[in-house]
Amino acid sequence: MMSRETIKGPDGNPLEVYETGRADGPALILSNGLGGNIIAWRHFVRFFETDFRIISWDYRGLYKSGPAPEGSNYSIPKHCEDLRAVLSHKGVTKPILVGWSMGVQVNLEFLRQDPEGALAMIAINGTYGRPFTTAFHTDALEGLAPSFFDLLKGHWEKLSWVRPYVRQETIVRLFARALQTLGIAGHHLDMNVFVDLADEWVDLDIGIYAEIFDELARHDAGDLLSEIQIPTLLIAGERDRFTPAACSEHMLREIPDAELLEVEASTHFTPIEFPDLVQMRTRKFLQSRQLYPTPQLSQKASEAS
Repeated sequence: MMSRETIKGPDGNPLEVYETGRADGPALILSNGLGGNIIAWRHFVRFFETDFRIISWDYRGLYKSGPAPEGSNYSIPKHCEDLRAVLSHKGVTKPILVGWSMGVQVNLEFLRQDPEGALAMIAINGTYGRPFTTAFHTDALEGLAPSFFDLLKGHWEKLSWVRPYVRQETIVRLFARALQTLGIAGHHLDMNVFVDLADEWVDLDIGIYAEIFDELARHDAGDLLSEIQIPTLLIAGERDRFTPAACSEHMLREIPDAELLEVEASTHFTPIEFPDLVQMRTRKFLQSRQLYPTPQLSQKASEAS
């Protein structure tokens, strides 16, 4: 059963923290995508909660977590400070870092600050930095992004009238179908997860959302990749337009101990398009690195090797 609690972040900001799974199991820390929360991890949590302790949190200013206080900000290093506060509160010293999209950059920055702070890393649909230089296989968006973020930050309140409409399931499903038609989402998308997440996303402060996106767009951990010494599993979507598979292929070349799964026909939403494939490959990776706690599964992994 999922438990929730609110803790005080390093800047005094409230952070909403989620935990489920096996209390004495190894800790899997889930770092969200920018638009995601624990709902987006539904399939992943159900698969691993029997054997692992699973912990996640809402980024500052999003969902149930409070905004950054005056004098602070929403930079990727600040999200890492929040992550460390969550780990400290939960008594976790060396987790397995699992990140999706923005969460990959949060986890990379965490390793910059603490190279030996994790046992392994799983990076799903992510990049190492400055996503607008690679999104849609062009760098044209990087020049447009600042103006777009400024527009959102200055005028988001004027869009509040759309919220009741966006919350309607029929509208959400039509929007998802449009994304599928455009190739931004795949036809295997779990519509139930998408609808449930949209119901909470619509209440976000879009001004803060834009600030986080702006900070994310400027973050770059490319210089760090060759220094990463922990086992790393990269999972990429063949049709991911936001963080193209080429980003993961570059990380594969640069990170000394890395493996790559490129999921055919998958987009930026791989964990809710092909959850079984993501989970089975993650389990195989953890087994092969002796990080899976279930004796029977560990034995099978040893016999297979």
